[in-house]
Amino acid sequence: MQDDGGGVYVLEFDGDGQVMNYFATLSSNRNCGGGKTPWGSWISCEKSNRDGFVYQTDPADEIQSELTALVETGGNYESFAYDDRDSKKPKFFVLT
Repeated sequence: MQDDGGGVYVLEFDGDGQVMNYFATLSSNRNCGGGKTPWGSWISCEKSNRDGFVYQTDPADEIQSELTALVETGGNYESFAYDDRDSKKPKFFVLT
């Protein structure tokens, strides 16, 4: 994982609200918004003109972060959302 000044971090709390752990699951360049997927991973968007991408990361840190197939090329991506009213065919949106 490279460290370019942006990324996704996880805060873990105990039952009293005290921070128990803090760690990075994704280091990337110029992160913007993101959102939770229906299966519990986190999508992170980069806002970096033609060089930004959209990554999927695992808040449990059990699966390595990866580029998604939500966008085909680098771009200027703001955020992510989904519509899962039809659970067999969820729709995914990346805002530019």
